[in-house]
Amino acid sequence: MDVFFRFMQSPLRLPEDGVAFSVGGFRIYWYALIISAGMLLCVFLALRSCERHGITKETVMDLAMYCFPSAIIGARAYFVIFNLDDFRSDWLSVFNVRLGGLAIYGGIIGAALAAVIYAKVKKLEMLRLFDFAAPYLPLGQAIGRWGNFLNQEAFGSNTELPWGMKSDRTAAYLQRVMGMGEYRDKLGVDSIDPNGYVHPTFLYESLLCLAAFFLLLWLRGRMGKSGNAFYLYMVIYGAGRFVIEGFRMDSLFMGSIRVSQGLALIFVIVFGIALLLNRSQGRKKSAPEATGESEYGGLLRRIRAEEGLAPDGGEAAGGAAGEAGDDGGSEPGADEGPESEADGVSEPGPDGDAADGACDDGGSKSGAGGGAAGEPDLSDYMEDEGSEPSDYMDGGETAGEAGEDGDSEPGADGLGR
Repeated sequence: MDVFFRFMQSPLRLPEDGVAFSVGGFRIYWYALIISAGMLLCVFLALRSCERHGITKETVMDLAMYCFPSAIIGARAYFVIFNLDDFRSDWLSVFNVRLGGLAIYGGIIGAALAAVIYAKVKKLEMLRLFDFAAPYLPLGQAIGRWGNFLNQEAFGSNTELPWGMKSDRTAAYLQRVMGMGEYRDKLGVDSIDPNGYVHPTFLYESLLCLAAFFLLLWLRGRMGKSGNAFYLYMVIYGAGRFVIEGFRMDSLFMGSIRVSQGLALIFVIVFGIALLLNRSQGRKKSAPEATGESEYGGLLRRIRAEEGLAPDGGEAAGGAAGEAGDDGGSEPGADEGPESEADGVSEPGPDGDAADGACDDGGSKSGAGGGAAGEPDLSDYMEDEGSEPSDYMDGGETAGEAGEDGDSEPGADGLGR
């Protein structure tokens, strides 16, 4: 089968019947091979990156095992539901997917339902899984659309653009549409030239999905709250599909509405709102205190207030001010005020807490936390904030470990500690 492009002088030759090879009389089609290749590539890339995103390889394989068959079932069901008249005389043909008739939106819905059930059963965070899978969905679509090219299907109306294409199959289909008065009216096409060039809408969608793959791959770990990457994918694909579907000559209809175009518009609105709400909530959660202090500083101030500590880090009722004395100093009780010996004076530390005692015979060492004895444990409060201490301290400790001379050393995050 020859396929002509307006900008090319010579045609491309494609397999006439779409068969790649046969095994014992069983024909294997190029369309099936291309779809399978896209799926396998997505699984391969997911296995390479899953552990960096906290997802096991076993989970990736499980999802592939459940989602791929569900996608095929959903794609076929979607097509059959909106083409019931074509199957009334032979219901068994519903199961013969080798004759064609798969719809991508049905595939997305089927795979998503399988992933939701899997996440519920395994008690996994559903949106986190969806975010991880978000780049691979458009990649599979971008590859799969080239199966439409080999079958010479999923094309659009006539065009004079340089990349317009035509073949015997496009001409035969357009000739058939010309005789379908009601369907032709729904398409809203003023004139049809069966022998003219048509929009390669499969190519438009393939390029859209390829761009979405690279964009989502870059943004996946930068979008904050779970769900944002998946929501963005649904918005991008929905917006692009809404436009591209308007060119298609093989659209499924519900009344006078193109089904995929209507569904695309719904997805853009629903997931667009979800994305905006999700990002808005994320910004409110991570916004610094109104006073201009850092998020960690505001959290520490609140903790001290709850523990009865003064804002400068000292105890409100006159707590420990330091250890001082000829032999290492005495430690004042909870009700005693700060004391100092003639040869050992406590000075305020960097954060307002009493500094470690200094004396002629030797100063005391601070603990691993490096703060005063009354310093609260931040991990007890992080649950309310939805974060781990490491989110605020970059893996470093709350303060440095003072040496015997009281000198501070730089921490792992480069700060003096």
